This record gives sequence, C-alpha cells and structure tokens, in this order.
Amino acid sequence: MNRKNVKKVLIVSQHFPPEIGGGSTHVFDICKYLHSLNCKIFVLTGHPCYPYGKFNRNSKLFKSERRHNLNIFRIWNFQPTSSDPDTANRLLEYLSFPIHAIFWLLILNKKIDFDIVLTSQPPETVCVTGFFAKILLKKRWVMDVRDLWHEAAVEEGYIKKTGFISKLAYFLKDKIFKKADYLACTSEVIIKIIADKYKIAESKFFLNQNGINPEDFKENDVSKKKNIIYLGSMGHQYDLNPVIDAMDYIDNDVNLLIRGDGENKPVIKKKIKEGDKNNRVFFVPTLSKKNVNGLLSESMIGIIPLRDGADYDFVLPIKVLEYFAAGLPVVGSGGKEVEKLLDDGRGIFISNNKKDFAKAINLLLNNSEKREEMGSKARNFVEENYNKPVIIQRLYDKIFGIK
Repeated sequence: MNRKNVKKVLIVSQHFPPEIGGGSTHVFDICKYLHSLNCKIFVLTGHPCYPYGKFNRNSKLFKSERRHNLNIFRIWNFQPTSSDPDTANRLLEYLSFPIHAIFWLLILNKKIDFDIVLTSQPPETVCVTGFFAKILLKKRWVMDVRDLWHEAAVEEGYIKKTGFISKLAYFLKDKIFKKADYLACTSEVIIKIIADKYKIAESKFFLNQNGINPEDFKENDVSKKKNIIYLGSMGHQYDLNPVIDAMDYIDNDVNLLIRGDGENKPVIKKKIKEGDKNNRVFFVPTLSKKNVNGLLSESMIGIIPLRDGADYDFVLPIKVLEYFAAGLPVVGSGGKEVEKLLDDGRGIFISNNKKDFAKAINLLLNNSEKREEMGSKARNFVEENYNKPVIIQRLYDKIFGIK
C-alpha cells in the first residue's frame, strides 16, 4: 500500500466473517476493495453469532485481530444461543452491539484519526453508533443501507406497527438519518422509501448495490448434471417449502441441492425427512469459493424463493448475482428488485408457490437452448451492472469527493 494519502476508514458492522450470509459478505467486500484503493481499513464488529446457535458465546469485552490486511476489533455483544431466537433475545443482540460500540469508538478515536466512519445495516440500530461519531467526534459519516430492517420486522410480526418500540424507532430514525453525510443504499427502492418517509435531500443518496466480482465465478467447462440449486440463507425472508413441494411435479432424475444455513434449516430438514424426499433433496456442506463455483457450473438452474409482498421490494439477494455470474438461468419470487433482475430474458419471475416453481423449472429443464440463452444474458448483465470492484470505486470517489 502506498502510504501517501492513505485514507483511514472505520467500518462499523454487527455482521462480519466468519459469520455467513449476504450482509457479512457485502461488508467484507467493501473492506477488501477499499483497501485495494489505498485505504487503511478498521472494522468494529461483534463476536460472531450468526447462524444462531453455531458459535460459542464469547465474553471478551474487546479483541483485536488482523486478517486479510484488515484491522478488526471485536467487541462483546449479546449472543443468542437458540437457532431461532425470540423477539426479546433479538432485541438484546441488536441493542447491545451499537451501545457498546459507542464506548469503543470513543476509545479508538483517541488512537486513530479516522477520515470516515461507515456504518452498515441491518440491523438499523447500528446507525446510533454512526450518529455519535458524527455528533461527538465530528467525523464524516456514511450510512450503508442494505435493508429496511424495521419495516421488515413489522411485516413479519416481530414488532407491532403501532407499538411503543416501533413508534420510538420511527422517531429516532427521523432525527438520526438526517445527520448522515451520505446514505449509500443498495437499491433505488430503498432510496425512495427513506427519502419520502424522512424528508432527506436527494443529494445525500447514492447507489451502492450488492455486487460480486465476476472473475470469481467464471464458468467451468464441465458437464451439466440434472441439479437445480439454492445457495444462501434459510432465514425468514426465504420460503423453500414451495420449491421442495414442487419436486413432486419434476422428473424423478432431477435433484435439488441446498447449501446454506439459518434459523429455518431444522424445519426444512424435518419437512424433507417427513416427505420422503431424501433421495432427491440434498444439503451440501460448507464449501470453498472454488468448490462453490464448480457446484454452480454443474447445475442447470438457480432458485430464489424470496417471500412475496411489497415489504420485499427492496431485497436484492447476492445469490442471484452469483447464479448470473456462473451463467445460470434463475427461477425466482419476491419483490420488485428480484423481478427487475430476472427481466429481459435472464430468468423467470413467479409467485412463491409450488405449481409456479414446477412449471417454470420444467420449462427450462426441457429447453437447453433457452437455458443457455438466459444464462448468457445473465452473465453479461452482471458483468456490466453489478461488478463489485467498479461499485466500490464509485463508493470511494463519492465519499472522498473525487470527481
């Protein structure tokens, strides 16, 4: 790294590897590519706890480590042990981290003169840490907004829309969001919702999409196997039940591969066992990036079973981009962001039910030319629009005022 004009960036994120999922991957990519742009990266994060129940609790208040050229500071936060924590346990987790992070922010600031503080959410509570960085330390603050966590929590019944917690959240966000220097959002839908609801000037917003490095997912010259694949979280946003049920309507020599983790995994395993689909539905163990690439290259179709509804309009799953980069056509459900991704012949957008999944999957299984055409369009699309190094270059230029 050229030490001249090095920018010191503190990234505050509750989720970071070795945790898995799109959020931790997104934040790690920001760190990695900003480092390549002559930034010295410091990460303030918690001890790993997601997927819930997979990590042992860690009671250390502070732990410093250096990995991948990153300076990582792990601090104590409440770590649920249940595979599917109740609302009280989730709130303790979401509140303990940002409050504790404020204390360590004040300590670290005495030793390191950060140029930028970037907070990444969800959970939205992490914006409290950024707010204090802005108000108390006078730091430039960038909010990386990947999800409308509060709105989704209300929709899924974790928080009552008219309850005290929800009203307090809206009140605080109205005060806090306006203090950010920039709001880097993963979709236009998120930008519009926040701008309209909290009356924030459009000049503060810019797109910081999810993305991948297409070079990491080059197509391998391998024979296709009769596999369809789901790669990613088994959290509450995703409903694999219709896909599993659709296997009853798909040729017996076609398998469904599932790789991922999350609070719904035990329920899905039980469903498969009770439905006697063990001979056609397989859970794939954790794999290296190279082996994931090989698995994708061997598969015929990628699956996105995002729940239907307007509250998922802003969700843009990284797994879709990974399918695209591997040249896979995609059958998916969800909101507007997924529908836009699958538009223009890159996939088939459906409702989240077994008959629609079965019909779309069978259509592609029986038409190799259509699969190849969709896969080629998908690969070109992700190279042109969701190339992570290019996206982070734009982020760097924006936050450091480079024209």
